Amino acid sequence: MKPNPKISRILAGIVLLAFLLSACVKSEGQSQNPVNDNRSDSSILILYDDKPPVTELRRSAQLSLANWDQFPYNDAGNIYAQMLLNLLGGFEGLEPSIKGLSSYKAGEAFKHKRTFYLGSTQNEALPARFKEDVLAGAPVTWIGYNFESLDKDKAYRNLGASYATMHENYGQDFSSSFDHVLYKGYSYSKFHGPMELVGVSLNDANVHAWAFTPQGEQSPYILQKDAFWYVADIPFTFLTERDRYLVFADLLWDMLGLSTSCAPQALLRFEDVRPFDRAQDLSRVFSIMKDRGIHFGVATVPVYVNINNGAYLNWSDNKESLAVLKTYQADGWAFIFQHGTTHSTDNMLNLQGISGADWEFWDAASYSPLKGMTAESALKRLLIGKQLLYDAGLNPIGWITPHYAAPTDYLKAFNSAYNLYFERRFVESGILRTTQFFPYPVKDSLGSFVLPENANYVSETNTLEAILETAKANRVLRCPYLGIFMHPYIFNPDYQGADKISLEALETFMSDLQALGYAFVRPGEVSRFTASVPKN
Repeated sequence: MKPNPKISRILAGIVLLAFLLSACVKSEGQSQNPVNDNRSDSSILILYDDKPPVTELRRSAQLSLANWDQFPYNDAGNIYAQMLLNLLGGFEGLEPSIKGLSSYKAGEAFKHKRTFYLGSTQNEALPARFKEDVLAGAPVTWIGYNFESLDKDKAYRNLGASYATMHENYGQDFSSSFDHVLYKGYSYSKFHGPMELVGVSLNDANVHAWAFTPQGEQSPYILQKDAFWYVADIPFTFLTERDRYLVFADLLWDMLGLSTSCAPQALLRFEDVRPFDRAQDLSRVFSIMKDRGIHFGVATVPVYVNINNGAYLNWSDNKESLAVLKTYQADGWAFIFQHGTTHSTDNMLNLQGISGADWEFWDAASYSPLKGMTAESALKRLLIGKQLLYDAGLNPIGWITPHYAAPTDYLKAFNSAYNLYFERRFVESGILRTTQFFPYPVKDSLGSFVLPENANYVSETNTLEAILETAKANRVLRCPYLGIFMHPYIFNPDYQGADKISLEALETFMSDLQALGYAFVRPGEVSRFTASVPKN
């Protein structure tokens, strides 16, 4: 039968229409969920809020300024992104990068091993393309605000939870606030400050950590469904040594799909050791550590200055104390870290004019960079001190910034002199800044290898008992580290000043740490995590 031209044209049109429709459906599906074969095994994307809110509701309390009308939201988000980047620097082989959320491109989250979104600005206008990718199953960790911007029904169904409420905490009465997070049987603190907790309606997500009030009310803190993770606040605010920040850091392994096993490790250093210090104070504690098989760092100041009485001492002026350092260095027990050059500021009360008490690269009174100092001049100052240590027969393996305070461009310049640091780090963006400690060794955003100092120093407010509790908090984590420091003179039986500790208490403390399973390691032999992907 001869074909009917009209019918043929209709059939052809139907075939063409079907082809176009299938192409559209294929294109739409690919934009929402690109083929996973294109996903990187190492690249990590960190997105942060880089625009002001549409309507002002909340602000980043820890980074507050006097004039809220000029609050730099972009800088606040960038600081949190840098802090996350630093934490990810504990994992060798990862390639994390940072960008503002406003420049996000459709499908981008599917191309990375994991994408972290830091919601630091509540009520920011999130790109629809990003929200679509999250709901479509991209491997995303959503941290903090703006979860309410997702479609509630789709979030509840696809992500296992949807926004329910905001648990506010802006009053002075914190008696009923969510002040602790339970994780692996340990209760981690949440600082009593102006911080909210995002409440969710839970569907079928797995809750890894719960937040609690003193009255027992609970709300999911970190939850997961498939490739999606949610964290109910910004864990980088108001950091303390036993903070819920440790919970987030520990769960990074799971978020990244990695596994490892680590024996608990501890790092010890003796602080502010200056040419002014007595040999007996050094020998007393050094010998205890040697007897216990404990290696330790020594934060060594090359020059002692006291502008109040004109004192100026090099290590050649204190041969007895120098001999103690050199003996323990030669025996492989003491590892020298350069701790500034004078640990003070030339001809300036900053704040006392005495090495060890004063700041060297920062103005303590105004809490701002020192006038007249640059990264170049700061590096020259460092190098002078390094040469003085060499001249004295001391071989520094790393650097410790006095009071951990120096502009980040100084810290980056210091990398040309040292590649090992034992400290906490300044993080800054624009006029905002904060300080971060690390629960494990990291290569930070400045390219510096930083050992963890995560327990603070022995003092009346941070007692040996408090540090032992911090050790227990870290012991819960899958790769426990403990970095502590103490001043040698506080163990002198004749010392009657602040922070005095008996030798018996020190011996008991070290025994308790070792009973928890911590082994004190050589500072120069610590490495970052070598993580592996779990086998299915």
